[in-house]
Amino acid sequence: MGIDFTQNQEQRELIRLINENNLPVIYCLGDAGTGKTFTTLVAALDLVKIQRKYSKIFYIREPLEVGKSLGFLPGDIDDKYGAYLGGLEDNLEAISQFSGINKNDLKCNIETLPPQFTRGRSFLPGSIIIVDEAQNLSLMTIQTLATRLGKFCKIIFMGSTNQIDIRGKTKENNDFMISKKIFESIQEPIYAGVELVKSERSEYCRIIDEAFTNYKDE
Repeated sequence: MGIDFTQNQEQRELIRLINENNLPVIYCLGDAGTGKTFTTLVAALDLVKIQRKYSKIFYIREPLEVGKSLGFLPGDIDDKYGAYLGGLEDNLEAISQFSGINKNDLKCNIETLPPQFTRGRSFLPGSIIIVDEAQNLSLMTIQTLATRLGKFCKIIFMGSTNQIDIRGKTKENNDFMISKKIFESIQEPIYAGVELVKSERSEYCRIIDEAFTNYKDE
């Protein structure tokens, strides 16, 4: 895709893992602004659009609101779910600017899908499944997504334990990290994980996120 990641070792490792064909399950942890979604999308789009080793990308994000609910949203499912996909749109815009590839040409490789609509489905061979904001998923949902994989599929779970929006879940006690431990316990070589530590959004983002996290942990 022509995007330079030489200054961020952890992002380069994430790209390497996504390119490893024998690793169908990848976990990417990282605080706000560390580039989880951006890096994963770049690697996935490169595999689909440039290298043509995979055929399609599914982007899955729990439609969970921050703060008070907005209530009923008008329109069909695309309209309703589209309200939660601003982060995807922002990242595709950034990738378009860096790579010089038209944003619509990037989007045509991606199907967005709420996790609630994956029960009973099978991800066709050659699919890359990107699961964003995975820290807000239940253990059952993570299991459901992971067991939809067909041959030559790859699923990437991304999340930040500093930004859990589920009541009763904490940084240490949440289904995202429990599922990570389950995958780590599997003997077959199907899992790998990486943590992004460098804030790419801004230094302000890192300082603010750290301050609020420390306060909540007290």
